[in-house]
Amino acid sequence: METRESAMGHFSLFYKVNDDKLIITAFWDNRQDPKHLLKEIQK
Repeated sequence: METRESAMGHFSLFYKVNDDKLIITAFWDNRQDPKHLLKEIQK
């Protein structure tokens, strides 16, 4: 599954689409340091 992103103002929603499911993998405040997001995703 490919991770997709939807930017909504100050926030981004990261998600994956399966045949019958929408899986939210992260909800991110875009005002934060993007390096921190990479650390969280790699965990």
